[in-house]
Amino acid sequence: MRDLLPPLVGAACLLVAFLLAGGAGSESARLAVGPELAPPSADHWLGTNRQGRDVFWRIMLAGGHSVAVAVPAALVALTLGGILGLFAGYLRGMTDGICLLVANAVDALPFYLWAAVLVIALHPSPAAIPIAIAGAFWTSCFRIVRAEALRLRELGYVQAARLLGVSTPQIVVRHLTPSIAYLLLAQGALLLAAALKVEVIASFVGIGSTDGLSLGVALAEASRELYQGYPWYAIGASSVLLTLVWLIHGTADRLQARWRERGEATVDS
Repeated sequence: MRDLLPPLVGAACLLVAFLLAGGAGSESARLAVGPELAPPSADHWLGTNRQGRDVFWRIMLAGGHSVAVAVPAALVALTLGGILGLFAGYLRGMTDGICLLVANAVDALPFYLWAAVLVIALHPSPAAIPIAIAGAFWTSCFRIVRAEALRLRELGYVQAARLLGVSTPQIVVRHLTPSIAYLLLAQGALLLAAALKVEVIASFVGIGSTDGLSLGVALAEASRELYQGYPWYAIGASSVLLTLVWLIHGTADRLQARWRERGEATVDS
């Protein structure tokens, strides 16, 4: 587990910092006004924007909003995809066929069209983008977990439990789920990174957050200032997004490596 600690701790610290900043500093960052487009200084670490607001705190608040959208969306997608994938792969038959049909139908929908429809239908609810992300991204987790459940159901200890009369929910919970724990964690990390990027893109193009507290909106603002010769906002916002996604992907890579090692050990035994 030691090789998991650096990216995991780094990503966790950034996530917590963004969430705390989004809850604690919103009012001060919105109201505090300094000189317009000031360069980085001791008072303003990344300078100020065109409204004279501190860029550093604005990025922190934007990151907190994006994380607050991405985390629940990823958790819902992971839970839905994991549960359906486990039962579809283990039960097969009609259950598997129905789940695959639904997954194929969801994958056939263009995501941003689906997101735009939800935003319009649920306006002005902030839940539109998390629902759109979770509703579209659960299928990737479902397919991977289903494939692994199809493999695990043929192993000796699962067949023995079935012959002994152990119920399906007990087999799924006690035998299948522990065997794919690292896979689920890796999928959770990948879903979190994907949800974060989609939230940023959606807000950037105008179908996500409209209150100015999103990394996508921050990048849109920063791009306008970049053309005027003030790069600090763009550098800060893009660096935060790249660092966070890099740490999350690093954690996912290590979790997947652990899952492969566990799978090889299971096969050998």
